[in-house]
Amino acid sequence: MRYAVAFAAVAAAFLFQTPSSQAYPTAPWCSYVNTGYNNVVESCVYRSFEACRIDVLGGNRGFCNANPYYVAREPAPRPRRRAVQSR
Repeated sequence: MRYAVAFAAVAAAFLFQTPSSQAYPTAPWCSYVNTGYNNVVESCVYRSFEACRIDVLGGNRGFCNANPYYVAREPAPRPRRRAVQSR
């Protein structure tokens, strides 16, 4: 009985795990390519729309779209400069 519960817990961990970070990289653009037989491959590895467009226009049947899982980083705050007083 103890092994059955342990096996069920391990199986549940594998079945309900979140998608890996490889599935949705942090690039802002994705290409969607139709490989035939109602199969579309998503590749979210492009830093610009132009880079995605080159890959899609290079003979692949697909399109580019913004990555719905991309979260842009906030820019680093600029250091404040003190005003110099003239004498």
